[in-house]
Amino acid sequence: LSPVVDKELMEKAINKTHINYFLHLPVPFEDLGTIIKKSFKRYDTLASPYKKINELKEYVLKFRREAQTDTLTHLLNRRAFMSIINQALKLFQSNRDPFSLVMLDLDHFKQLNDQYGHQAGDKVLSTFGELIHRNTRSEDSAFRYGGEEFAIITQMASVENVKSFVERILNETMETIIHYEKQQIRFTFSAGKAGMEKYVTRRELIQRADAALYA
Repeated sequence: LSPVVDKELMEKAINKTHINYFLHLPVPFEDLGTIIKKSFKRYDTLASPYKKINELKEYVLKFRREAQTDTLTHLLNRRAFMSIINQALKLFQSNRDPFSLVMLDLDHFKQLNDQYGHQAGDKVLSTFGELIHRNTRSEDSAFRYGGEEFAIITQMASVENVKSFVERILNETMETIIHYEKQQIRFTFSAGKAGMEKYVTRRELIQRADAALYA
């Protein structure tokens, strides 16, 4: 036997496999290791269906995470956005828990794609995703809403707090230079905010944030 043994695993193996079935007393010490190894082997056979179930659970959780994550920016995707904003609306309706929706759109992104190519555009999107992720708090949720449009659901309700938050992202964005194939790419974004001061539908809230963005 190895001098380093997982005690809990050994106890499970002994109890689960009824190791006494393998024992014929007195047991020669040199045979004890072989007997316990057989016990471990039988335990592994008995436990394998449970291991497969656990592996399946882990796979399902991984699939769910991936299904709700944008592969390019690693932010949450639109499907996750719909789920989380619906939950935020329910909480506001029942408990009056305040929150704000911020919509962000990269400026002149089509021109950027045309000038530098789609791979450069993808680099801009992924870099912007990192900037958003780095500046959001654990209690906030950031999304790639679609194309070059992003969204943040934040617990901040104050206009001034949200403005400072967005300006912090903007300042960092304006300082960012993306080096791509010996070219330097800069980019900016526009943003609009809608706060839940009184109950409105999801569609109305998104429309208000979009209207603020385009204004």
